[in-house]
Amino acid sequence: AWAAPMNEFWPQAEAVIIKATEGTGYVNPFCDSDFQRAKKDGKLRGFYHYASGGNPRAEAEYFYNHTKGYVRDGIPALDWEAGSNAAWGNTSWCRQFVDRYHELTGIWPMIYIQASAISQAANCAKDCALWVAYYPTNEYGWTNEKYGYDSARYPISPWKAITVWQFGSNPIDCNVGYLDKAAWLKIQGGSGTSAPAKPAKPKPAPKPANPS
Repeated sequence: AWAAPMNEFWPQAEAVIIKATEGTGYVNPFCDSDFQRAKKDGKLRGFYHYASGGNPRAEAEYFYNHTKGYVRDGIPALDWEAGSNAAWGNTSWCRQFVDRYHELTGIWPMIYIQASAISQAANCAKDCALWVAYYPTNEYGWTNEKYGYDSARYPISPWKAITVWQFGSNPIDCNVGYLDKAAWLKIQGGSGTSAPAKPAKPKPAPKPANPS
C-alpha cells in the first residue's frame, strides 16, 4: 500500500510517491524532507511532476533540474490530469515530456493518468510504466481495492499491465502496486544489483513558442 507523506498511514506504506514539481514555477517545499524520511525508513520511493500543459520539454527539464539527486534513487513519474492543465486532451504532450526526460537521464518516467483518459498517453505505453487512477466506488474509501480493477469497463490498452493502481482517496490517496522490490528498482533506473541505464546525449531544447 502507498500512503501520502507524513501521516498516520506512513508506517504501513511499503513505498511513497511524493510530489516534487509542477509546471515550470513550483517546487514542493516538503518534497526533500519527505523523500529523505522515506529513504531513512527504508521505503521504496517515487517522485512526480504535475503537468501544467506548458512546453513539455521545458517542464521535463524543470522536473529534472529540481530532482537530480533522486535519479536512480526512486521512480520518476509524470502526473497527467485535467486540473490546471492547459494541454489536457493533447495526445502528444506526454510523449514529448517523457522523451525529453529520457534524453536527460536514460530513464522512462512512470505515467499517472485516469483510466478514462488513457488514450491521451497511449503513445507512451511501449516505454513507460502505468500508474492508473480508477475508483470502483468512493463509499468504502480504503477498502476499494477489494473490488479489483474493472478492466472490462476501463481497459488499459495499449498497456499490457498496471504497475500501480490508485483505487481510492479516502482519507488519502490509496494505491496498490503490482510489482515486487526488484521490479520497482528496475523501473527507477538501475539501483541495487541492476546496472544503471546509460543516459542518452541530450539534445538542445527548443525555445517555448510563447515565452510569456
